[in-house]
Amino acid sequence: MGIVSLITGRPGSSGFGSASTAEQVTDGIDATNLTAVITEYGTFIQLIRNAGSTTLLEAFGETTH
Repeated sequence: MGIVSLITGRPGSSGFGSASTAEQVTDGIDATNLTAVITEYGTFIQLIRNAGSTTLLEAFGETTH
């Protein structure tokens, strides 16, 4: 991906670009059998939960689904 594509958000060979949202990139992914270890709490955790994965929050001492 060149600098112009990066600035304009034009999609690359994957079909996604810098203007793609996390929801667009993860749409259709079934993460039911995925266990994610996330080191920083943020919006990513909600995305991975929406995809069906199990997340373990060691810092908070809980397991969430």
